[in-house]
Amino acid sequence: MSWEVKGVIYPGSHGSVHIIRAKKSLNARQPKKRPFAFFRKVLAEGRAGKCNDNALACIDKREYKDAIQWLDKALRREPQYLPAHINRGVCHFRQGKNLAAVLDFKRAIRIDPYHTNAHYNLGILFANRGCYNLSLQELNGMFWNDMADVSAFFNMGNVYGLKREYGTAVTYYDAVLAIDPEHKIARRNLEEALSALAERQDKGMRTK
Repeated sequence: MSWEVKGVIYPGSHGSVHIIRAKKSLNARQPKKRPFAFFRKVLAEGRAGKCNDNALACIDKREYKDAIQWLDKALRREPQYLPAHINRGVCHFRQGKNLAAVLDFKRAIRIDPYHTNAHYNLGILFANRGCYNLSLQELNGMFWNDMADVSAFFNMGNVYGLKREYGTAVTYYDAVLAIDPEHKIARRNLEEALSALAERQDKGMRTK
């Protein structure tokens, strides 16, 4: 079926992420050593970012083992560096190491519960493993930041198609087309979902 959810990561060749920079206000009441801790964190994130960049270059070449080594190095420098957790999950996912990928994406969500990319990747992973309800739960998390997220509507429609809940799938594809009338795949999937729904209803009438 054309609404099959494939192993596709968030738009971008390796799952582009929003790099989070340290943002803290320096309080005059804080101990004098506090600013140094702040700058140490910024420095650690900068070094982690360079490791992450090297990992992305490896991911582009599908050298996932090397990419993971760079990402591990990034996380040793800054354990809360969210892009490294997500990209390591992407690598594990592409290696077929689903449990490791789930743990990586879950760690990213613990750092930022509203991170769209982490929820998306986890939702796609669950869909590929046939865990459709878990997939829908994660994809629904994408709406926390954007109630008109086309990617969320589209992939939720795909998952409902996989569940053979064609009526609900139609609702989500309609939502996609209301936002982006030029979304050709959504329009094709909508037609197939409507056709499957009509066929089901026709069979129901004939059995009576």
